[in-house]
Amino acid sequence: MSPKSTRELSNLLLLLCLSAIFLVHPHTTGFAWSRVLLDVLFTGPIALAIVAQSQLPRATRGAFVALGVIATLLTWAPPTLAGPLWLLPTAYTVFFGLCTAIYGWEIFRAAHVDAHILVRAAITYVFLGLAFAAAFALLVALDPDAVLLPSESATPLADLTYFSFVTLTTLGYGDVLPQSGPARMLAVYEAIVGQLFVAVAVAVLVGLHVSNTRGPQPNP
Repeated sequence: MSPKSTRELSNLLLLLCLSAIFLVHPHTTGFAWSRVLLDVLFTGPIALAIVAQSQLPRATRGAFVALGVIATLLTWAPPTLAGPLWLLPTAYTVFFGLCTAIYGWEIFRAAHVDAHILVRAAITYVFLGLAFAAAFALLVALDPDAVLLPSESATPLADLTYFSFVTLTTLGYGDVLPQSGPARMLAVYEAIVGQLFVAVAVAVLVGLHVSNTRGPQPNP
């Protein structure tokens, strides 16, 4: 299998793994292994993203891999070795934010639109929501009252992921509420960024598709 085929397969598996966070994990609530599954669904995309981005420049790839390894180790480390509560959400925020930037750049520099670019666009959008979810988790780690979660919440990260995507898509059901000033401003910022990303990405992809369909225009 060529390196390009490996990257595309990794991206497809990455999208499926990211989708499982929304489609599979909610059905495991109440089971003892639900938290373990959530950890798998968060660290699985880290490994797949590292494989898919094998073409990055050496320095960038080194930092990318290092951040991914740190986030993975912190996820699976025993509580006594995981460090302060804010450390893991910080690692997630930085890594998922970097993933958003890398995949977003691939969309905006694409020369044509195909299924692989659409997969990258979906991955970028999900990574954007996960980066904000991790940022909310960081705020909660620093201030437990920053976000009002359901009283029966057993997996705050799952609830914050739900809240992040509800905010990103501007649904705003109101069952999870930001209470501190930083949490409220972060929610506003996420809603703005989410709408801008969709508008700009659609404009770029449609423009590329129209340009490729029409082909080069003859000189007058």
